[in-house]
Amino acid sequence: MDETITARQIQVSRIYQESGDPESAYICARIEGQIAYYEKKSAQNKKLYHMLSILSIVANALVPVLSVFLKTADGSEIIKLLITIISSFAAVTASILVLFNAKELWNKYRSSASALTSLLHQYYTRTGVFEDMEGDAAFRLLARLAEERLDEEHRAWGESLKHTNDRKAP
Repeated sequence: MDETITARQIQVSRIYQESGDPESAYICARIEGQIAYYEKKSAQNKKLYHMLSILSIVANALVPVLSVFLKTADGSEIIKLLITIISSFAAVTASILVLFNAKELWNKYRSSASALTSLLHQYYTRTGVFEDMEGDAAFRLLARLAEERLDEEHRAWGESLKHTNDRKAP
């Protein structure tokens, strides 16, 4: 395991050290930090998915339009070349969409952020699993449920990477 301390780890450490309230420090450093990370990654993958999808749609729509000009244009060789280039571009963008799996990642990150946000709201409003719970017991349950969710997420990523590596192996 890499022993390098990241800027985020230093920031989290400071939050715990400077806070007189470990509950607020945990919520800020761990839960809200993860929510922010998931929301950022979700937005990035959504943008990538939409951008590549639009490029692929436009490229695929241009091919039949250019094909019409093959019979009417004098520069049919140039049009054939353009059709080939645009068709190849469409194939590449579609392949990149599959390779990067942006839509699935966008949904996974969004789902994880929503689940943690919902858990935090239930904790603050003492609803759901936190109903009729007081201070320390509610906080311990919050921490346990949040960590279970994060561990589940990390295990799923590990399995995903393992399956990806298994497919690449000869």
